This record gives sequence, structure tokens and C-alpha cells, in this order.
Amino acid sequence: MKLRFAMMAAAGALMSTIAMADPVTITMYTFYTTDVPFYEKVFAAYEEQHPDVTIDIQTFENTAYDAALRTAFASGEVPDIICVEPDARAVGMYPLIEADLLKPLNDLYGSQGWDKLFFPSVLDQLDVDGTYYSIPVDVNNFSLFYNKTMLDKYGLDLPHSYADLQHMADVLGKDGIYPIAFGNQFPQRGRDYFYMLAGQLDHSIITDADSGDISWDDPRLVEAAQKLKDMADDKIFMPGINAMSIPQGNDAFLTGRAAMVLSGPWDVKPFTAGKPDDIELGVMRFPPVFDGVTEGTSPGGVGKNYAIPAGGKHIEEAEAVMAYLLSEDVMKQYVADRAIMAPYAAANVDISDPLQKAFVENQESNVVPRVLLNADTLDALGNAIQGVLADEVTAEEGMQEVEDAR
Repeated sequence: MKLRFAMMAAAGALMSTIAMADPVTITMYTFYTTDVPFYEKVFAAYEEQHPDVTIDIQTFENTAYDAALRTAFASGEVPDIICVEPDARAVGMYPLIEADLLKPLNDLYGSQGWDKLFFPSVLDQLDVDGTYYSIPVDVNNFSLFYNKTMLDKYGLDLPHSYADLQHMADVLGKDGIYPIAFGNQFPQRGRDYFYMLAGQLDHSIITDADSGDISWDDPRLVEAAQKLKDMADDKIFMPGINAMSIPQGNDAFLTGRAAMVLSGPWDVKPFTAGKPDDIELGVMRFPPVFDGVTEGTSPGGVGKNYAIPAGGKHIEEAEAVMAYLLSEDVMKQYVADRAIMAPYAAANVDISDPLQKAFVENQESNVVPRVLLNADTLDALGNAIQGVLADEVTAEEGMQEVEDAR
């Protein structure tokens, strides 16, 4: 009787504790507005399982997000989960780390097994002197989409060397078609090309330059910048690079004015829907363009990235929400719903689209890092590549400008 009474008393105390638990609202800041319908769906399921937890998603346009984040940190009323980018852009995580504003997440990585589950390239990118401060919810890489139907029509094989690209330019050029559409009006794409070509010479060279182990005017980096100019001069790229936006370059590819375009997995669905029905598309790594280099490259890394502010009021609950968001079932839904790639292989196993699968295969191999931590260098590199392509500066002068901006 005493044992039964004790058990009943314990159960009553537990029920009382649950009933008296204070409701918690987890505030999440993001600038990825297109993901919000998915988040609302999966977080509604989480709230059903945790009736004392409400997740409030607050969205901002890119231009307003940085200001909103600064205001929140300045006021001390910080959100519980924030979206950050793993580089030196306006909402990059590194200034926040340097200011001790983000919570280290090594314990969470260990408890969830992420330190062994995530792709090695993801862990390498997010490891800051042995500490993880953020959690990736997707990854990406760049490869060439190609118009297989066009190549077959002109009797062209996939390019595997610079000579192959030159041959493609000669054959297609007779009909006013170019091998590659390249929109660099906003210099991000020029940087991506540069990372990719430099990575063919030395996989870690961009990281080494960013960290100061080598200078930005290293001869290999100059060679990579010059190769971009050579490709423009040899009409491998469609003219008007710096005046062409990324959407305009994509349109040139889809309308048959270029045989290939560099992009990522986010364009699989738009390209598939936007192409003519009789056109077959493929995806390949960018071919080697230097003598003695035999392997193509694909630059890539973490896409969307979330962190937990150190001053948040609900850190434990925020970690639980992030663990849920990265769980295999939820990530599989995310991959299917948004046509993205998860940061670990098990969540990508249901991908069936051959174009999407090609990007997964690239990610599982060794992608070239495309991250810079120095904001001044990031801007200077974009400007330098635009200047080289416009013949305003030499490759040597452009890379010296990047080094001077360090």
C-alpha cells in the first residue's frame, strides 16, 4: 500500500510539474523567406509534440536583416535562433563569433552525432579553432548545366580540357552560340569561377590566401585570374559578362544561345520547368583548364546556416528545436519539399532526379571551399575579377589590389 501511494504521489508530482511548465516562445530570425512555408509546417508538428513551446518565425528581406540583427543585439532582446552565412557577408557569423555573441555548439554536435554525420567539407568549413558555432540546414555546390541535345546536334562531346572548350567555341560560334553564359553583373559569380579555377591548381589555395598563409598575388592565383580573361578572349564565355545578370545568363542558356551555364542545385527545378520539352539537360563538374590538371572542380559549401545567440533566454529549448530540424525525417521532407541537399548523406538517399543526384555526388566528393572571412577582401576580389574581365587591370594588378585590401 505504501509503495502504491508513493508511486501515485510521484506521478501526481510529475503531472503537476508538466502542467505548471511555463509556456516558451522560441523566436527564429531568417532571411530565407521561401523556406517559411516548410518551417511553418514542420514546426506545427513540433508544437503538437511540445504543447508548451511556440515557435515564432520572423522573416526579413536581405537588406533589412542585418539591421534587425544589430538592433536585437544592441537591445539585449535577442532572438533564440538566427540565420547566418558562413563567410564575411553582411550577416556572416564570424564577426558575431569574434564578439562572443554566439553560443558554442560542440555539446549539441556531440549529442546528435553531427560531428561524425555531416559531410567532411561541412565540418571543415564550420570548425572555428575546434569549436562549432552554427548548424547547416543545407549545402550546395556549383557545376555546369549543359544542353545535351545541343551538343549532340553539333557532334560535340563533353569538354574535358581547355582545348575541348576552345573547339566547342569554334564549332558553336559559327551559329552565334557560345559555350558558356556567364553573368557577373553582381560579382559573386566571378568569385565562384575564380575559386573553382584556383582550386584546380591547389585545392586549399583560397583558404590559405584568406588566412594569410600566402599572399593574394601568389603566381597561381594570378594564373587563375588570367585564365578567366583568356576564356573570355577565346569566346568560351558569352560576351558582355559584367553587364549580364545571373538571370540573364540563365535565360541565354535556356533559350539556346549558350550550351552551358554555371549554377547550383537550386536551379534544377527552374531549369527543368523552363527549358523546351525537347531539350535534355545534364550536369557536370567544370573541366580542367590548366596543363597537367586532370580533374574537374566544383566549388561549394554550406548554404543556409543557423546559430544560437549566447544571450538568448531559451538556449536549451532552442537547441532542441535545432536538433528536431536536423533530424533525418525532417531533413528528408526538406530535401523533397525544397529540392535542396542536406548536410549529411542519409537525408539525401531519396533524391531521384538525375540532375540533383549529380550535385549530391559532387558534394560527397571534395568540393573547393568558397568562403572568405575578410569582408574587405571579399569585395576587393569581386571588383578585381570584374576589372580583369573588362580589361581594366591586368591579372597581376587585380590580385595585388586584393592583397592590398587585406
